[in-house]
Amino acid sequence: MAASDATVLVRTSINSAANRSLLKTYENNTDVIKGWRFVSVLDQRTSLVCVGLSNQEFPLSDQSQAPPRHPNCRSLALPITRT
Repeated sequence: MAASDATVLVRTSINSAANRSLLKTYENNTDVIKGWRFVSVLDQRTSLVCVGLSNQEFPLSDQSQAPPRHPNCRSLALPITRT
């Protein structure tokens, strides 16, 4: 495996673990969190998939679009709090 391939794999795996942990934390705190928002880093390297999902809101029960959506994805699942 080339070093660049390994780097992509590690970065994507870390992002995946981080987002799964965030979503699990949100699920465990439904008294203050009602959903999550897909937030993308918007720059020249952002994929069209992430541009299209950026700032979309989802209920906690729908994690089908949770990041990472592709290798090297830099997007996050951020909480939507109850008001």
